[in-house]
Amino acid sequence: MNDDVEIIKGVAIEQESIDSKFDSKEISAILNMLNGKPDSTVRIFPKDIIVDIGSLYILKEKIDEKLSQYNLTWSATSVSIKFDNNTFKEFKDWAEFSTLNKNSSYCIENITLKWDFYINFEGYEIPQRHTIVVRVSSGLKPEQILQMLLTGQLENIDSIDKNVVPVVCKVDFINHLLGDEIINIVDEWNKGIQVQEQHGKILEFMMKNKRRIANIIKFIIPTFILIMLMFLFTSKLKSFNIDVITQLTIDKFNELVYLSIALIIIYSISKDIGYRIGKTVMDTLYEFDNIHVFNITNGDKRKNENLKRKNIKYKKIITNNIIITIIIDVVSGVVSSLLYNNILKL
Repeated sequence: MNDDVEIIKGVAIEQESIDSKFDSKEISAILNMLNGKPDSTVRIFPKDIIVDIGSLYILKEKIDEKLSQYNLTWSATSVSIKFDNNTFKEFKDWAEFSTLNKNSSYCIENITLKWDFYINFEGYEIPQRHTIVVRVSSGLKPEQILQMLLTGQLENIDSIDKNVVPVVCKVDFINHLLGDEIINIVDEWNKGIQVQEQHGKILEFMMKNKRRIANIIKFIIPTFILIMLMFLFTSKLKSFNIDVITQLTIDKFNELVYLSIALIIIYSISKDIGYRIGKTVMDTLYEFDNIHVFNITNGDKRKNENLKRKNIKYKKIITNNIIITIIIDVVSGVVSSLLYNNILKL
């Protein structure tokens, strides 16, 4: 046989024969009849959810029901789990997944569900391959999401401890309708799943605007204090009953110097207080609501209980610091008002 031979779908075709009988467009058309042009889509679901074993089986049943409507020639499913001790557990199918030790003391960091199957479609000579990957995770870093979108290696992305993206779905498909149907199924499943505890509109607003809230606290406390100190200095100066600064005696001048030093110290302390309270509130808001996504193993349940207790503590810290900020601002405002009225009387 001539060395210049290519193998296309198991048929030996001499390159010279191809070149003489077909042009590039005809070859492309033949290949498209055998294998469709693959495409893929990725959807991110940022809703904070709690995933138990039952909800995973609900997703499986919904996807299996949809796939049963197509002419499958072969299919395989798998489930992989990563635990918080950096160990992995692979299950070749859902029957094996049912043997998962739910009494384990380890927490689940992420679960990857994968469907790999071939479907017969009209217009194609051979079955077409499709894959579905649903990753449920305790969270993904933004750079990990970017890596996922660029490389498509959804099942190889590690999770972290922040609830950024609990659910990601990637579908590789030939048939666009099937791809859209699978994404919609995961979307509906995500909407119907148990949500994490809600904490009220005010706290939700603060969590979405952590840095802004911290900056407001950081600047509002020293601002109110500064206004109060300005009125205090003006009130003191007015009490001297002088028209020009040259009328100040040495004693009164010394009083103003000492007062100025004291006011500067008070203002510096107020800036430090504002910074500390703002930073405390921002840091606590970042830690607050860090609920573990999974509620499957004993380790998951214990972790969620611990996080709930921490959230109660964090909520008290945030509330107390906001109250302190309000008290400082109110007191400063009241004192400023009294000093202003006193200045008007002088």
